[in-house]
Amino acid sequence: RPESRNDLEKSIRRLQDGASTLTKEQVAADIERLDPEVREHDPLLALVGGEDGLEAYQDILTLLSDTLRVGIPVLFEIGFDQADALKGLAARHGFAEFTVHTDFSGHNRVVHMRKP
Repeated sequence: RPESRNDLEKSIRRLQDGASTLTKEQVAADIERLDPEVREHDPLLALVGGEDGLEAYQDILTLLSDTLRVGIPVLFEIGFDQADALKGLAARHGFAEFTVHTDFSGHNRVVHMRKP
């Protein structure tokens, strides 16, 4: 897992044929409510996404929009309430064909998209 923005950028620049993220964006105020297994073991970069929780997604989408081939699927793990915001952000970066997948508890958990 990338620990810094520089590591993240290097990882994404290596992607040519597909991308999948494991980031669990959470608004900073929500960190304390996370399960201890997540809060104490996931990198902070993967947990704190700025005030709106979308900062890392913004960075990733910016990099992907310049490097990803057309038609390649991208999957983002999300917080339960971030699907619509992420879809809007991704659409502004030229992504489309959105599908939201739920986890076993019925919460939105993954947004699947493509670069048309």
